[in-house]
Parts: sequence; C-alpha cells; structure tokens
Amino acid sequence: MNNDNNYTIIYDNDYIISVIGCGGIGNNLLSGLIPALHRGALIESMARVTVFVYDSDIVGEENLAHQGFMPGDLGMPKVRACERR
Repeated sequence: MNNDNNYTIIYDNDYIISVIGCGGIGNNLLSGLIPALHRGALIESMARVTVFVYDSDIVGEENLAHQGFMPGDLGMPKVRACERR
C-alpha cells in the first residue's frame, strides 16, 4: 500500500519479489512473471504480491536488439520502460 510519503507498507502475509536488473534476463523474466501473477489459482491462494524492480540504466540503441525494448523507449530509464509495458 502506498501512502503519502511514497513508500510501501509490507505486511507479514505479503509476498515480495525483487528483480535486480531489467535488461535481457530481467526483462524476459518480467514478461512471464507479471501475467502469471494476474491469473490462476496460484495468485488466488496468495496474499498481496509486490514486485520491486531495480535497474539504474537507461535504454540505449544497443539494448533494442536483445533486451525487448522498443524505439520509443530510447532514453527512458529501463525500469520505467518495463513498467509501461
């Protein structure tokens, strides 16, 4: 739950998934993980799931060919580009 101070409150029965890096491997992981968390019996049996994604890099032209980013993502932080998708 986000509050006015822009931090997340985690409760004991919540699940936290942290993805470090959203280049080639992280981007592919998120592409499968997020849809899986939105359907099926697994998610219905869980409490709240929070996914934190960490990457300090910006999308460059060299990332387009193999990391799943689009030309419209150029210059954007990788985390924001993944969030948009």
